[in-house]
Amino acid sequence: MAVGEAFLSAVLQVLFDRLASREFLNLLRSRKYDDLLEKLKITLLTVTALLNDAEEKQFNSPSVGKWLHMAKDALYDAEDVLDELATEALKSKLESQSETSSNTSQVSNWRVISSPFSRGIDFKMNKIIEKLEFIAKYKDILGLNNDDFRGRRPSGSGTNRRLPTTSLVDESCVYGRENDKNAIVELLMVEDDSSSSNNVSVVPIVGMGGIGKTTVAQLVYNDSRVDGRFDLKVWVCVSDQFDVLRVTTTILKSVTSKPADVDDDLNLLQVCLREKLAGKKFLLVLDDVWSRRNDDWDLICSPLKAGARGSKIIITTRDSSIAASMGTVAAHHLECLAFEDCSSIFMNQAFENRNTGISPDLETIGAEIVNKCEGLLLAVKRMGIILRSREDKGEWYDMLNRNIWDLPHDESSILQTLGLSYHHLPPHLKQCFAYCSVFPAGYEFDKEKLVLLWMAEGFVQQSNAKKKLEEVGREYFHELVSRSFFRQSVHNSSLYVMHGLMKDLARFVSGEFCFRLEDKVMDDQKRIFDKARHSSYIRCRRETSTKFEAFNEAECLRTFLPLDPTGEIGVSYLADRVPRDILPRLKCLRVLSFSACRITALPDSVGDLKHLRYLDLSRTAIKQLPDSTGNLCNLQSIILLECYSLSKLPTDLGNLTGLRHLRMSGSRLREMPMKMYKLKNLQTLSHFVVGKDRGSGIKDLKEMQQLQGELVISGLQNVICFTDAMEANLKDKKELTQLVLQWSDDFGDFGDSTNDGDEEEVFKVAQLHRNRKDLNASGCRNTRFPSFREAAGAYRQESVELKSERRSSLDGSGNERVEMDVLEMLQPHENLKQLTINDYGGIKFPGWIASPLFCNMTVLVLSNCRKCQFLPSLGRLPMLKDLTIEGMEGIKSVGAEFYGDGSFPLLPFPSLETLKFENMSEWEEWTPSGTEGTEGFLHLQNIEILNCPKLREFSHHFPSLKKMTICGCEKLEALPRLLTLDRLKQGSEFPCLLELSILMCPNLMELPTFFPSLRTLEIDGCQKLAALPKLPSILELELNNCDGKVLQSSSGHSSLTYMRICQISKLDCLVEGYFRHFTALEELQISHLGELMNLSKKIGLQSLFSLQRLEISGCPYLKELPENFYELLSLKVLRISSCPSLATFPEMGLPSTLVGLEIRSCEALQFLPEKMMHESQKNKDAFLLEYLVIEGCPALVSLPRDKLSGTLKVLEIENCGNLQSLPEQMICSSLENLKVAGCHSIKSFPEAVFQFPRILSDTVMKLKELIISNCMHLESLPEGLHNLAFLDHLEIDDCPLLQSFPEPCLPTSMLRYARISNCQNLKFLPNGMYILASVQELYIHGCSSLMSFPEGGLPPNLISLSILDCENLKPSSGWGLHRLTCLADFSFGGCQGLRLPNLKSLPNGLKNLKYLETLEIWECDNLQTVPEEKPTTMLLSLWDGL
Repeated sequence: MAVGEAFLSAVLQVLFDRLASREFLNLLRSRKYDDLLEKLKITLLTVTALLNDAEEKQFNSPSVGKWLHMAKDALYDAEDVLDELATEALKSKLESQSETSSNTSQVSNWRVISSPFSRGIDFKMNKIIEKLEFIAKYKDILGLNNDDFRGRRPSGSGTNRRLPTTSLVDESCVYGRENDKNAIVELLMVEDDSSSSNNVSVVPIVGMGGIGKTTVAQLVYNDSRVDGRFDLKVWVCVSDQFDVLRVTTTILKSVTSKPADVDDDLNLLQVCLREKLAGKKFLLVLDDVWSRRNDDWDLICSPLKAGARGSKIIITTRDSSIAASMGTVAAHHLECLAFEDCSSIFMNQAFENRNTGISPDLETIGAEIVNKCEGLLLAVKRMGIILRSREDKGEWYDMLNRNIWDLPHDESSILQTLGLSYHHLPPHLKQCFAYCSVFPAGYEFDKEKLVLLWMAEGFVQQSNAKKKLEEVGREYFHELVSRSFFRQSVHNSSLYVMHGLMKDLARFVSGEFCFRLEDKVMDDQKRIFDKARHSSYIRCRRETSTKFEAFNEAECLRTFLPLDPTGEIGVSYLADRVPRDILPRLKCLRVLSFSACRITALPDSVGDLKHLRYLDLSRTAIKQLPDSTGNLCNLQSIILLECYSLSKLPTDLGNLTGLRHLRMSGSRLREMPMKMYKLKNLQTLSHFVVGKDRGSGIKDLKEMQQLQGELVISGLQNVICFTDAMEANLKDKKELTQLVLQWSDDFGDFGDSTNDGDEEEVFKVAQLHRNRKDLNASGCRNTRFPSFREAAGAYRQESVELKSERRSSLDGSGNERVEMDVLEMLQPHENLKQLTINDYGGIKFPGWIASPLFCNMTVLVLSNCRKCQFLPSLGRLPMLKDLTIEGMEGIKSVGAEFYGDGSFPLLPFPSLETLKFENMSEWEEWTPSGTEGTEGFLHLQNIEILNCPKLREFSHHFPSLKKMTICGCEKLEALPRLLTLDRLKQGSEFPCLLELSILMCPNLMELPTFFPSLRTLEIDGCQKLAALPKLPSILELELNNCDGKVLQSSSGHSSLTYMRICQISKLDCLVEGYFRHFTALEELQISHLGELMNLSKKIGLQSLFSLQRLEISGCPYLKELPENFYELLSLKVLRISSCPSLATFPEMGLPSTLVGLEIRSCEALQFLPEKMMHESQKNKDAFLLEYLVIEGCPALVSLPRDKLSGTLKVLEIENCGNLQSLPEQMICSSLENLKVAGCHSIKSFPEAVFQFPRILSDTVMKLKELIISNCMHLESLPEGLHNLAFLDHLEIDDCPLLQSFPEPCLPTSMLRYARISNCQNLKFLPNGMYILASVQELYIHGCSSLMSFPEGGLPPNLISLSILDCENLKPSSGWGLHRLTCLADFSFGGCQGLRLPNLKSLPNGLKNLKYLETLEIWECDNLQTVPEEKPTTMLLSLWDGL
C-alpha cells in the first residue's frame, strides 16, 4: 500500500511550483539562495524517486517502514522551510507595493531580509539537505529501486494478489440482501424502449469495498427468473486492470464453452464473439470494474451490440462516477447491512462447526465485534472466520480491541480490500483522505469547512487558472464521495461521515503524522510524537490546562482542531492562558481553531504564526483580534461566527491580501478597518459595516469582484453620498446570491443561541471562576469571566438601543432623498436569489426591486421601512417563492400596485409559496388585482398575517393554500367568503387548506361555511365568533377564549384525534352527550374553565374509545370526576392540576391502563381511593403504571395501601404537608426515581422499604435517584440504603431533625453524586465513605452539628467537593487533601472549626492536587498568601477575603 503517496507526491508538486513563482525569483536574486535551492530540489527528487518502491515494500520490511517515515518527515521539513521563504517573499512584495503606492515612483524595490533570518534559513536548508542525502544513501542497502513517481500505479507486487471472483454463491450464508436482489432482477426484467438504438442496457451496482456487491451480483446471476429470461449468461471478473483482450477472450470462452482458437488476435476474437451473440439475449456480469468509460470500454461493447434487444450488462464498482459513465439506468447503491443480518452472518461463520452450547460471554463480545464492523459484509464474515477456531474469551476481547492493521498478515484481507480503493486514488486525493483521520469515529463533517481545511494545508492544487481553489476542493470532495470514501449522513443530508473501517484505513495511511489526542490518552502514551503534523481533540465543557501539556512536544504541528462530535457539548470553558502558553511553541500551525472555547482574548503571539492559513474563533468571547493578526499574510480564512463580544477587527486587516473568506455573524462591529479595498481575493464577506466618519466606506467593496454567497451591508445610514454606493459596484458581483441592505447598526436577530441548555452550565461556571492578576496584592478586584448568556444579553440590549436611535432619526426630516439614491445605486446583479432590506428610510423603493429581470430571486424581505407608503410591484418577480413584509408603518392599503402594471405576461406572483405580513400598524385594506381572474397566488401554500390591528378585510381566494395564520388583527370581521348557493362551489375559497390558526381577532364574526380539507383548527380570542364551519376532515381542534356557542357547534366531529378546550366563558357544564361522537379522539385537554363544576357521566366519556391522554387543569370549581371514569379503557396518561375544589377521586378507581398519573395543586384533595386502579376479572393485578407524581396537595392525609404496580419507575410526592407516611406497598423493586419533598408530617419511612436481600436479583431495588428534601419532622432515613446497588444520585436536604445515617454505609457500586445540606442536627456522615470509589461529586452544606469527617476520610475519586457552613466541623487528619488526587473543584468556608477567619495561608498540600482547577474560599478575612507551588491551572476565588 502506497502510504507515503498520501503526503509526498502532491506536496512536492506544490513545492516545485513555488520554486518557480515570481515571488521566489525576486527573492532569490537578492539572497543568493540559488545554489542551495537547486541542491535541495535535486535531493528531493532523488529521495522521491524511491518512494513508490518503499511504500510497497514496507509491509514486509520494518526497515523500509522506518526509512519511509524518515523520508516523509524530511519532506515535511522541506515544505516548512520553503513556505517560510515564500512568506518572506510575499511580505517583501507587499511592503514594496505599499511603498510604491505612497511614492510617485513605480520602481519595485524588494526589502532586504535581516541577517539573522538569512542565517536561520541557510542552516535549516543545509540540515534538510544533509538529512535527505543520508536517507538516500540507504537505497542500495534496502534494495529500493529508482522509479518515476509521477502517475505510477501500484503493481501489486508488494501485496498479495486477489483471486478472481466467480458466479457461484452459497445462498444459505447470505443474509439481508433479498430486497437488493429483487430490485436488480426487476431491472433485468424490464423491456427496453423499442425506440432506442441500443439493444444492450447496463445496470450498475455501486458500493464501498467489501459491502457485498459481488454477492448481490451472484444472487441475481443464479436467480431462476434470470435463467428463464436470457439465452446466455456470462461472468467476468475484470479487477483493477481493464484488459480488453482478456475480457473478450473470457466472454467468448463462456459463450462457446471451449477455449478460443485465436487468443492473441483481438480482431478475430471480436468478430467471432459478435457472430456467437448475434440475435441472442444475454446477461453479462462484469465484476469489480475500476476504469471509467474510455476507448477500451467502447471496444468491449462493440461485439456485444449484436445481441438481441433486452440483453443486459451488470457492472459492479466502488465508484459511482464509473457507474454514471457506463450505466444506461440509475445505479443501484448498496447500503450497509442491518445489525441483525450481520449478527446472523457472524454467528454462521464463527460457530459453524460447534455442536455444544455457545458461551453467553462469547455472544456478547461477538455482538460488539459485529457492531464495530458497521454493516460491512467482508469485515463481519472475515472476523467470524478468524474466531472460528478460538474459544478463549480473552482472544475474542483481543480481536475486539485490535485495529484492522494489527491483524496477522494472512488474516488482513479487510485492510487489503479497503486498501485497494486507496491504491487507485490519485496522490492529491490520498493526502485529503488521510487528513480525515483527525476526525473521531462517526464524526459528521461539513463539505465546505473540510475544503477550507484542505486548502489551508496546501492539499488543493489549482491546475486550471479559471477554476478557484474552492471549486477544485469541492471536486476533490465529490470524487471521494463518488469512490465511497465519504457518504452522506443519515441524520443530516448536508453533512458527511466516514465508515468506521474507512476511518481505520485513514488512520493507518496517515501513520504518526495525524493523531487525535484521545487516542494517545487511551493508548497510555503521554508523550505525543514530536513528528506529528495534524491533530484534533474532543472538547469538554470545562477544559483543564494539563490536557494541553501533551502539545509541548509537537512543535511541528500544523493543525490544532477542537471538535464536538455529538453536537451536545455546547461551549467549553478554556482559560486564556492555554492559547497564551501553547501558541509560541506551535510555530508551524496552518490551521488554528478555538471554536466554541470561551476564551476572552487571543495573545499577540498569534502574529508569529507565519504559516497560518485558517483561523476559527467562532463562539468565543473575544472582544477584538490582536493587531498582530495583520502580519499573517498567508491567511486564507477567518471565521468569527457568533462572536457576540467582538467589537474590533485588526487595524491592518487590509494587509491580508491573500484572505479569501471572512465570515462573521453576531458581532458588535461599528466599522470595518481601513483599506479593506486591498482584499481583492475575498470571496466570502458575510458582513460589511459602513462606519461613521471613519473606517472603510462602502466604496471599498468596489475591488472585491470575487464576492460570492451572502453579504450583509449594515450602517448604510452613514453613506452620505450616493456616488459611494455606486462605486461599490454591486451590479457586477455576479456570484452574490444573498444580499442584506441595512440602514442601521442593529446586530440582527440573536436567534436561539442563548436558549441552549449548555449555556446554563457555562453561566454557572463563569460565576465560579475569577481571573486575578496578582493573588498576593491586597485590595485587588475580581474580574469575572463573561458568560455566553451575558454577552448575548449585552449584545441584545445594545441592538435595542441602536434600533431606538435609528427610529428617532427617522422621525425627523431625515435624509429620505439620500437613502433613496443610495438604494438606487445598490442594485445587485440579476443572479441574486435572496434580498433583504432593513430600516430603509426612503419614501419609495427603486424600480429595480420589482424588475422581472431578477429571474432568480426566490426570497425577498422588506423590514421596518417605515416611511414607504406603497409597496413595489412584486407580483412581477417570476421566481419569487418567499415574501415577507414587516414593520411598514406607512402602508395603509395594498392594492393593484402590488401586483404589477398589467404588462407582465404571467399572472401576479406565479411562483409565490409563502407570504407574511407582520407589524403593519396602519394597514387597513388589501384589495385584489383590478382585473377579475388575475389575482395570482396560484401556488401560495402558506400565509401569515400578524399584528395588523387595523386590517378590516381581504377578499382573496387562494386555491393552493395549505396553512393560514392570522393573529392580532383586531378589526378583522370575516375571512373571504364566496356567496353562492351552488353546493359544488362551497369550500372553493380555501379548497386545499390544511391548517388554520386565528388568534386575538376579537371582532371576527364569521368564517367560510365549508373547509373541505382542513385538518387543524385553532381559534383563540375570537369572542364574537358564534359557530364553526363544516369540517369533514378535521383532526385537531383548539378552542381558547371563545363563546360557548362555538364549543357547542364543535360536537359531532367524529374524525377528531386531538382537542383542547380552554377559557370558554359561561360554561358550568358540558352538554349531555357532547363527547358521544368523538370515537377517534386520542388526546383531550380541558383547561381554565373558570365556571365548570362537574363532568357528569352523561357527557359521553365512555364513548372516548381511543382516548390515551387526558389533562384537566385550572378548573377552580370542579368538585368531582365522573364515577364511570374507569371506562376510559385506552387511557394511558392522566394529568390533573390546579383544581382546588376537587376533594375525591371516583370510588371505582382509575383506568387500569394508566401508565402515567400526575396530580398537582389540588388543595382540597384528602384521600385517594383505596383501590386506586379499577380491577376487573380481565385486568386483575395487571396494572401498567410507570410514573406517579403527587404535588401541592396539602390536605392529603394518606395514600392507598394497595400494591399499585410492579412497573412503577418514578414516584414523586412534593408539598403534601399533612401526609404522614408512605405505604410500603408503593415502593417496589422496579422503582428508579424516588423523590419526597415538602412533606413535613412524615417522621420516618417504612422499616422494610429497602430491605431486599441482595442475592435475589429479581427483587433488588433498581433505584437510581433518591431525593429527600424539606421534610421538617423526618427523624431517620430508611434502613437498607446499602442495598440500593444502582443508586447514582442521592440528595438529603433541609431535614433539620435528622441526626445520622443508618448502618451500614451507602451503596458502593454506582453512586456518583451525593448532596447533604441544611441538616442542622446531623452529627455524623455515613461511615465507610472512603470506599465509595464511584462518587465524583460531594456537597456538604449547612450541617452545623457535624463535627468531623468519617473515619477513613472522604471518597478517593472526588472531582468536585464543596463544604460550606458546617460551623463545628474539624477534620480528623489535617486537611486530607493529598488523598483526593482527582479533585478539580474545591470550595469551603463558613466552618468555624477550620478557623478560617484567622487563616493567613493555605495548606501546602494544595500543590499535590495537580488537576485542581477552581478553589473557592469563603470568609477568609486574614488570608494573605497562597502556596508558592500552587497548581498552575488553578483559578482562585476569595469571598470576603483579602
